Amino acid sequence: MTGTRIVFETFSAEYVNGPIEIMRNDSLFVMIYVARTYGTIWGTTITDTIRTYLAGFHYKDIKKIQLFSGRRPREPIIPKALIVGGAGYFVLNLANGAYFNSSITNKKNLKRLGISVGAVGAGLLINKLLKPKSFSGRKEKIEYVSMKR
Repeated sequence: MTGTRIVFETFSAEYVNGPIEIMRNDSLFVMIYVARTYGTIWGTTITDTIRTYLAGFHYKDIKKIQLFSGRRPREPIIPKALIVGGAGYFVLNLANGAYFNSSITNKKNLKRLGISVGAVGAGLLINKLLKPKSFSGRKEKIEYVSMKR
C-alpha cells in the first residue's frame, strides 16, 4: 500500500529501502532518502538527509521482498534466548568457579556446564533448521494483478 515501508532486492543486486510513494500499473515508485553523517563544531556528529528522490521499479525487476510480521521483520526469539542464556550461564559458571576456587571438573559443575552447552547447541540447531526468514524465497512469487475490469 502507498505509504508502507518496503525493502527489496533487485535482479541487479541492489537493495532498495524506503516508503512506497506510488503504485501505478505494473510499477512501484519508492522514495529514496540519502543521508550523510557530518561533524559539528562541538566534536560530535549529526546525521542529516541531504537529498531525496523517487525511484521507479518494474515488478519484474524485483527479485526478493523482505517479509514483515506486523511492523518488524519475522525473527524467532527462542533460538536467540537459548544461545544467549546458555552462553551467559556457561561464562557465569566459569567465573564463579574461578572466584570461589572450585574445580571446574567436579561432577556437579560438569553437569551445569553440559546443560549450558546443550542450550547453546539447541539454539544453534533451531537457527539452522528453522532459519529466520527475512526475505521471500522460492515459495513466494511476485505477480502483477490488474485491477481493471
